[in-house]
Amino acid sequence: MPNTLTLRVIGDRDEGILDEFAFYSGEVRTLRLQLFDGDNDQKICIPATATKTLILSGTPDNLEVNDADITLDTEDSSIFSASISAAMSVLMISGKIEFQYSMVGGTIRIATIEYGLKRLTLISE
Repeated sequence: MPNTLTLRVIGDRDEGILDEFAFYSGEVRTLRLQLFDGDNDQKICIPATATKTLILSGTPDNLEVNDADITLDTEDSSIFSASISAAMSVLMISGKIEFQYSMVGGTIRIATIEYGLKRLTLISE
């Protein structure tokens, strides 16, 4: 079992791996992430039966995306996505992305990107 789980932001529009998920308040987007082992840079496949939770930095409280709203990629189960609604992006702030998953009766595994979210500001704001 890997020791250091971490995440990569996967860009939409064939952008590849990004340093962070940059977004504007009120924007509708899809957040795509990949789970991998930080020790050896190998991707970690998420079992389809795992219970998944995504926690995003937000204000006044962090936002939680539950298992039913997280989609595993059909071609690569180390990649998953969640839809970000306009209402969610208004509450999101720059900060951490955390992903948790567990098997039935199993240990909860946690992966993070400390500075994975970056809220952008329009000049007029």
